Parts: sequence; structure tokens; C-alpha cells
Amino acid sequence: MNYLFLSRFVLDARPALFSLCGLILALAAAVLPTGSTAGRLDPLDVCGRAILAGAGFSILLGGLMILKLEAWPGLTRLAYTGFDAVVLATLVLAAFRVVLRIADSGPANRSSLSPSDLR
Repeated sequence: MNYLFLSRFVLDARPALFSLCGLILALAAAVLPTGSTAGRLDPLDVCGRAILAGAGFSILLGGLMILKLEAWPGLTRLAYTGFDAVVLATLVLAAFRVVLRIADSGPANRSSLSPSDLR
């Protein structure tokens, strides 16, 4: 019985660790400085806000996964599927935001960056 419990914990811990690392990387991408003005709607800002919303929603779904409500098994299955989908979407948005940030700071725009933008 101990072996079964330990192997089940390891099976659950590996995806959880991967998802946690992915969310940390996505949050790091969300807080990259954009250098945009306050009044403009910038795709970098929109991606950053979507990443933060996705991270918050994944935390909510993760909480539902941990609770495993016996009264609503369908909700638990939906939480597992939704968590995986939201983490994946958040990682895709984070990669897109990093690509946009790199393209935005290309050779033509580098002269407008100050050292404080890179901190």
C-alpha cells in the first residue's frame, strides 16, 4: 500500500511541478517592462493582462482539483481539463509576449530604450 501511495504521489507531483514552473515563467513574461505610454492600448499590455488572468484562473482550478468535491465529480474532471488547457494557453501567450517584446526592441527601436527600461 505504501508503494501505491508513493507512486501515485510521484505521478501527480510531476505534472504539478511542470505546471508550476510554467506558470512562474509565464508570470515572469507578464511583468516584462513594455516601455509603452499610459494612454495607448498595446498588444504587450493586453498579453500581460491575459497571462495574469490565466494564472489567476489556473489557481482557482487548481484549488478545485485539490478539493476534489465528492458531490460534483464532473466539476473535478472539468477542473483537471480546464487547468491543463489554461496553463497551456497561458504559456502560449507568454511565448507570444516574449516574441512581441523582442520584436518591439529590435534594432530600429533600441535607440529609444533607456537603461532603466531594461531593469
